[in-house]
Amino acid sequence: MQHLKLFLMTLGLLIVLLFFHVIGMTRHFYLNYWFYDIIAHILGGICIALSIFAISEIFNIKIIKNNLWNLIALTFIAGLAWEAFEVYYDISGYVFGTLAYKLDTAKDLFDDVLGSVIIWLALRNKNK
Repeated sequence: MQHLKLFLMTLGLLIVLLFFHVIGMTRHFYLNYWFYDIIAHILGGICIALSIFAISEIFNIKIIKNNLWNLIALTFIAGLAWEAFEVYYDISGYVFGTLAYKLDTAKDLFDDVLGSVIIWLALRNKNK
């Protein structure tokens, strides 16, 4: 039953993130509101970290369950993959290699990690 609750909470947050992103793209919120991308990346980090934790719980992956710092590292890697996706499809909003691009990428990765830290703080006492 505990796995089902965790799965449903993770799925619910992923649906919220999808809705948030689609609305942001279709209504140009990413361009019109400077803070929208920050919220999206923090929520993305939360969703990635929670998804990784849910998978580690369901499949009893002890390397993540017993060391939540691995959760933060894996979320950072997922954030890097997303940034590579943005570069490949030229959707980053800035020209690759410019200072603006580098600052935006650093901010995005920081926000992703911040989201994973929120999950880490929520879960750190769960396995003790």
